Amino acid sequence: MASLAHPGGNVTGFTRNPGPEFAGKALQLLKDAAPNISRVGILAESNGGSWGHRFDGLQFAAEALKLKLLLHDVYDVKTGAEYDSILSQMIEEGADALFVFSDFVNIRYRNAVIGSVLSRWPCMTNDEPFLRDGFLLFYYTDWQELRRRAASYVDKIFKGAKPADLPVEQPSRFQLIVNLKTADALGLTIPRSILGFADKVIE
Repeated sequence: MASLAHPGGNVTGFTRNPGPEFAGKALQLLKDAAPNISRVGILAESNGGSWGHRFDGLQFAAEALKLKLLLHDVYDVKTGAEYDSILSQMIEEGADALFVFSDFVNIRYRNAVIGSVLSRWPCMTNDEPFLRDGFLLFYYTDWQELRRRAASYVDKIFKGAKPADLPVEQPSRFQLIVNLKTADALGLTIPRSILGFADKVIE
């Protein structure tokens, strides 16, 4: 692929990657929902390399919000004991909130988070099943909107458009879900600004 704007060849479509701004917005929502937090644990895979641009937006937002990020790379975690050790380390570091990315290792050891820290911290995720398990907030790409836009590309190609001439597009709409049951359990009052912005509220 030559570029997202001019993919070339027979490849085009839509990416679910929301870009670096997504993580910063998610962190802002977490802070708005739980204004007293100051140290946020981050569970994510670095894919074996540096944290890179994936967390640029997160770091920038953390500085603006006066939050300290406790970054924990779970890429090389192979056992539940190793994962539990990371959670224990975050507790020792004084974390008071958690942001769990929808990476394979986090999904595999999801029950460890649920059993260890879910009842003590407000938790943000971009993997919706975590929300059903009791996380406070979910924020990520709106898949239904992405599928609708993809259908328009199929129609254009059937009508003769060349994939090479159709840019690969990023998400333009995101979905926010708030779990009020969890908010009540944590003693949090979710601001109207968040509830009014939410696509779904679990009561």
